[in-house]
Amino acid sequence: MIKFKTTPEAVWVAGDHPAFDESEIGHFEKKQRAKLAFLISPMTPKLVSEVNDANLKRETKTTFQGGRRQTEIKEEPDKEKANDDLIDRIVGDWRGIVGENDKEMQCTRENKLSLINNGYPGLGVAWVTIAREIMSRFDELKESESKNFESSQNGSKGDKAI
Repeated sequence: MIKFKTTPEAVWVAGDHPAFDESEIGHFEKKQRAKLAFLISPMTPKLVSEVNDANLKRETKTTFQGGRRQTEIKEEPDKEKANDDLIDRIVGDWRGIVGENDKEMQCTRENKLSLINNGYPGLGVAWVTIAREIMSRFDELKESESKNFESSQNGSKGDKAI
């Protein structure tokens, strides 16, 4: 029996990908943009869930009604921290990003967040868009392969060996 890969892998994406057109690097010449590359992981439901769970804000509210104490706990993700963690997790590496000292910047959490918080917020949007696109294409491919496999199995039931 053939088993399909259950999780997609990270993909190297060039800076001339259309998702970067609306970002701050969109005005760079195509040659310059093509020198940039980003290793983007897919934005899987599991990843989103892990990031949200790791960044829960808990609010506790205690009230007294009829002499009885009632405690209500409200949990929701801290969206800013969750977004930062998501960016850190989906961008695994990069090439061609040069800092102020004309040296290539290392792909660290601090540098990723520094880029999107200090003049390049469109990069973060593009990274997330591409991560969603990778996941979507993987889901489409998996569904297509599954249908092809099922039809090949159904088509061979009446075949006889000679």
